[in-house]
Amino acid sequence: MNVRQIAECMLRCEVEPMSEDVSKLFLSLCLSKESEEKLRLSNEKILGPIYKILKGRTRVEEGQVSEAVYCLFSFLTNGVPGTAVLYAAFLNAMVKKHQKVDINRIVMCFPDGFPTKQSLSQVWDLQKVGGQNSVDMAEAWN
Repeated sequence: MNVRQIAECMLRCEVEPMSEDVSKLFLSLCLSKESEEKLRLSNEKILGPIYKILKGRTRVEEGQVSEAVYCLFSFLTNGVPGTAVLYAAFLNAMVKKHQKVDINRIVMCFPDGFPTKQSLSQVWDLQKVGGQNSVDMAEAWN
């Protein structure tokens, strides 16, 4: 399974409305006047390893995904590295399709909420090929 197929699965996932915490974060990110650089520094400091996994595995050029999106998706992972990799695959596919991904693009992709933990677990299982994670294979990212 390649990143485009993972993204398509994620767009078809069962979703749940944003929790109060996610809603507050989402609104603050939408209304934020912080520069990308300042937000990046905050993300690195506060979100730590999950942010690094998400950003590192997205494999796009700096600025193609807004720091607000990295922040939101880092929060949505609930600290699960595999979920961070799935969101990285999603972002990679979205950049290939749209060149840039910002918080407005995410609103259009997930207007009714974000994938549930259970549906993300199913996507994780689907991406496995012969017992291996396709997200760990270079050809999945091409």
